[in-house]
Amino acid sequence: MPSAQEIQALLHLRLANYLKSTKAIADLAQEALGLSHAEIARAVGDAVKEAVMHDQESVPAEAVKSLLQQRQAVRRRTPGGKE
Repeated sequence: MPSAQEIQALLHLRLANYLKSTKAIADLAQEALGLSHAEIARAVGDAVKEAVMHDQESVPAEAVKSLLQQRQAVRRRTPGGKE
């Protein structure tokens, strides 16, 4: 699993053109702790895709947070997932 710093770097890399708030990225990194690199990348990709489909120029931090929370819930329900 990626560290908090690695998660923050991944989020910054993937969201740099869509989400400018450093604080929002730091908050999202905390939300993503425990997820794999691939799960985080997919959640961010889904949020960006939704924003593009709705002609938004930025990705709402709440949209990314919601998708990360959904992935956390799935991880907890999956055998081998950790609380």
